[in-house]
Amino acid sequence: MSNLAIVIGVSEYDDQETLLACKNDAQIIYSILSESKKFDNILKIDGYVKGRDIKSKISEFVRNHENQKIEEIFFYFSGHGTRINDDFWYVLSDFDNNNIHTTALSNDELDEILKSLNPTLTVKVVDACFAGTEYIKSSYNISNIFDKSLQEKNFEKVYFLFSSTRNETSIAFRDISLFTKSFVTAVFSFEKSSIRYQDLVNFITDDLSSPKVNQNPYFVTQANQTEIFIDVNNIDIPSIKNEFPYFVDSTEFVSVTDSVESSLLERVREANKNYCSKDEATLILNNLDIITDNFEFSKELNELFDINVIHSNDLNKVPDKQKIAKWLKDENDDYFIRLNFSRKEKERFVDAIGAITGTGAKEKYYADVLSSYDSTYLDCNNVTVVTLVPKLEFLPRYDMFITYVVSKNKITIFSKFEKYKDLSWDHNTLESKNSWWVNTKSFKPDEALYTFFKSLLSTLDREIVIDIEGLVE
Repeated sequence: MSNLAIVIGVSEYDDQETLLACKNDAQIIYSILSESKKFDNILKIDGYVKGRDIKSKISEFVRNHENQKIEEIFFYFSGHGTRINDDFWYVLSDFDNNNIHTTALSNDELDEILKSLNPTLTVKVVDACFAGTEYIKSSYNISNIFDKSLQEKNFEKVYFLFSSTRNETSIAFRDISLFTKSFVTAVFSFEKSSIRYQDLVNFITDDLSSPKVNQNPYFVTQANQTEIFIDVNNIDIPSIKNEFPYFVDSTEFVSVTDSVESSLLERVREANKNYCSKDEATLILNNLDIITDNFEFSKELNELFDINVIHSNDLNKVPDKQKIAKWLKDENDDYFIRLNFSRKEKERFVDAIGAITGTGAKEKYYADVLSSYDSTYLDCNNVTVVTLVPKLEFLPRYDMFITYVVSKNKITIFSKFEKYKDLSWDHNTLESKNSWWVNTKSFKPDEALYTFFKSLLSTLDREIVIDIEGLVE
């Protein structure tokens, strides 16, 4: 029986943020698989990867083995991802909102391809994020998609390892992604022995459990927990570390850092490269407004709506501001904001027995409750509202909301869309039902921020089109 592997690392994008680490992620995984001597054939695709090309290569690879008995198929992906219509999509280099099916690969389509091999064991390791997006109080969960894979595709045995849940963005350093780094570190820690897939799951869970990491991987297992990933005896670990000098564990990193003879001034100057002066930040933030003003919304939205863009410093235009305030309080970072609290009257039981039984005397008391926040940097607009007024009676009005908070070196952007409920022909009210999407980006390099911001506008555009499609079904 044959063991097959597919390794993909998409690092270059036309309209998405470049992810330099992803090509390295794929290469180090490929090196480990190759040296393990376990896999009979490995397909590696990395760098600039077009949608049609990747589907063609994967399909050809599978066709070449469709008459064989397959013991295991191992699939690895590092790159951008997105959620569309309750499916996860692997975002490819030429991704286009208007041609999703040809410029992205859906998890459902991938499952069908892998299932055609009828493997005994199916493994998917996905180091991806929702185009850099996390959600505040989202009802969407990555578990829904992978549970769906398990239930509908009837895989015999599976291990699905996903880099992050719905609540945070996967973390990528310049040279390697955090989840992949943890995966590789797990392999190296089993030197001179075999490592099970369950060992990988256990190690990564512990490794990424620190509150400072803020990345919670998601795992699905339907197997005996005895299945072997590889025999690490076959791998020349020092050679791989030499091949990938950026891959060092924490103890090695400290020793390398301590050995560098540089003055305090030089080190501070190096750290300062990631920070902005007030003038630099102001220019960047003004450019974000210009990008929105000049953005070409989709043909569908332009045909269906009159679109207007409004910039301001008025946080009262932001719905669910209290949810953003809570996020900022929990984050406890160095943003230029002030949290606002108000005195609220509350009730509590007088004694512990009353609290347990739910009976007994109560007393009133007052507590400071988080209510909102204010920006303490007001030299630029920090609120953008894109109004979409329908041209046809069938459609409701939509608004896109974008607001941000900043520090000296980063910007966190909160964005979402909402629609209005018609109360009459002349009156409507905002239905605040959707979750905030949260994206934290460095100010530098600014071009990467601009590229991301354009993709964010495209995502909002696409989500509204999808919502409208749901109305007419």
